[in-house]
Amino acid sequence: MHESTHESRHTVAPHATEGDMLGGAAGASSTTRARRRTRAEWRASLSDDTRAQLDAIAQNVRELRSRKHWSQRALALESGVNHGHVAMIERGVENITISTLLRLARALRSTPAALVRRRRRRR
Repeated sequence: MHESTHESRHTVAPHATEGDMLGGAAGASSTTRARRRTRAEWRASLSDDTRAQLDAIAQNVRELRSRKHWSQRALALESGVNHGHVAMIERGVENITISTLLRLARALRSTPAALVRRRRRRR
């Protein structure tokens, strides 16, 4: 079985509510805590520009991976990025850190600039 090189650390999901980040109200039970937002709700809360950038990254990663005839799992193994994270990045529903961008670019033999580049729409 493949051992992940992903560092274990406590993080808050990008779509977490303020209550999730603060651990809920002091003494509050889990039934009174704020409901955690879905990925769709998180994505809808983003600016149009941010959504467009996530979509560009998703398209570029997917295209470069496909050119290599790699599965998402192969990219995950090559880059050290969790398979589920790769899948969510390619769907544009996951925020991406610079370290993840660097890992993906290195694995794809590309540059971070190429992964974030937006294509101009043809008219």
